[in-house]
Amino acid sequence: MCNFMSFLTDGLGTIYYADIKDRAKMRVIDLNPDSHSSLAEYFKLNEDKCNKYEVLLNGDFKVDQLNTTDDSERGKAFAKRFSKENFNKEYWQLEAVRKNGYAIEYIKNPSEEMQLEAVRKNGYAIDYIKNPSEKVQLEAVRENGCAIKYIKNPSEKVQLEAVRKNGY
Repeated sequence: MCNFMSFLTDGLGTIYYADIKDRAKMRVIDLNPDSHSSLAEYFKLNEDKCNKYEVLLNGDFKVDQLNTTDDSERGKAFAKRFSKENFNKEYWQLEAVRKNGYAIEYIKNPSEEMQLEAVRKNGYAIDYIKNPSEKVQLEAVRENGCAIKYIKNPSEKVQLEAVRKNGY
């Protein structure tokens, strides 16, 4: 795991970075959301025409490489959004559920994306999610059909998926 978050700019002030949803999508297609090259590929940019920056997990800002007009002041202002109170918390929470789906139990008001990550890792993690959406329920039973026992009033669609997964 990196100790920073990468982002790119086009020299005109447009910032490209992987938010929580983008990070999940990038991992599915084997791209590293903390790699400048992967960000350029994901956003369909010419990496050699982008400025490259990093926000360290302690909140510090770093200019990695300037390839076009210097817009580092805009980059620095953007980086300030990711203080320990917001980016670090969300980042580490997401990393925790990716490693252990049960970590969702300790996250107050997890986003649906975080819930999905948790149940993809371990379907039984749904037991710790209050009022999961049908989408989260489906992912949980796709990971483990027996997770249905932790779902209150599963829809017919969720029930059928659980049976398909486990066959009984």
